[in-house]
Amino acid sequence: MSRPSEYAVVMAGGRGQRFWPQSRERRPKQLLPIVADATMLELALRRLFPLFDPGRVVIVTNRAYEEDVRRLAGAVPRENVIGEPMGRDTCACIALATAWIAARDPDAVTAVLPADQVVHDEAGFQATFRDALAYAGASGDLVTVGIRPTHPATGYGYIEQGAPIAGGTAGGTALYRVARFTEKPGIEVARAYLESGRHWWNTGMFAWSVQTFRQALLQYAPQLAQACDSMRDAARAAPERAAFLARVAELYAALPRVSVDFALLERASNVAMAVAQFDWDDVGSVVAVERHLPADAAGNVARGGPWKGLDTAGSIVIGSPDHLIATVGVRDLVIVHTADATLVCTKAQAERLKELLEALRADPELRHWT
Repeated sequence: MSRPSEYAVVMAGGRGQRFWPQSRERRPKQLLPIVADATMLELALRRLFPLFDPGRVVIVTNRAYEEDVRRLAGAVPRENVIGEPMGRDTCACIALATAWIAARDPDAVTAVLPADQVVHDEAGFQATFRDALAYAGASGDLVTVGIRPTHPATGYGYIEQGAPIAGGTAGGTALYRVARFTEKPGIEVARAYLESGRHWWNTGMFAWSVQTFRQALLQYAPQLAQACDSMRDAARAAPERAAFLARVAELYAALPRVSVDFALLERASNVAMAVAQFDWDDVGSVVAVERHLPADAAGNVARGGPWKGLDTAGSIVIGSPDHLIATVGVRDLVIVHTADATLVCTKAQAERLKELLEALRADPELRHWT
């Protein structure tokens, strides 16, 4: 029996506020070269193309980013880049992509992943998803991808493993039933999870069939199921893209803002976890870049432009090619310079960037810098 057609859904609509001033409302993290010369989106697609024909990759983004995404998406067909009229979190985003795929292939199996994560081991990534897709297509389970934690992170969600699934894959990827999900625990709980050996970071990457996803929506999120069916019908009936997008805009305005984890995975009983055979980092803030860039003897990381430091240690310096940054007698700073804005903060305070952006938006004279 042949395997069903396999598609990839790439979620590329986030704003990446914790990378300001590099990232802006019109230039989010996934469209920037955060850890390499290529953008985060280009790196994500590079991992996918050995597994998927570009014609079976669907990218959902913010409508304001559509043309930038198409420019970076290479061989992905223009019509496979779909702009959301407004943000409604991941469940609506995935429902939109699923509707687009279901109009063409209702029996397809899909991999779902964000565009703004770092994975260095591309071969391990491909092996994991090859197995996860095969299992999802054969089992009818919702599959999430978990990764072994390396430290007690409080900014990640965790998956507690249940019973192992024997013989689940042919390629060596371990599979478990999911006992429960926990979202961003406190430090003591995170330490206990790390020590338990039974808890895994939730990567926000998934695999399931179109039909399995639709059945889960029908059971746990009927409003989204109805919208997904309506968008699928519009994609079938309206080959002209404008009519399809008009229907999407009409439906989106009434949809709840909810993550796929909360709407489906935390409630469903047919959830399996595939153990990642690759490294992973969601690079949630600018401080995370030091995990992926070479450091000097004093622990400084610099990229993007010229920098010279005296008695400087443990700092992150991100500049622009035509602007020298110089530091003297400082440590554990984050310095980010762009053509029109400069950020200076301690690494310990970098998580407050969203708070800073809220303050900028509240100031009529400064909000255009967001």
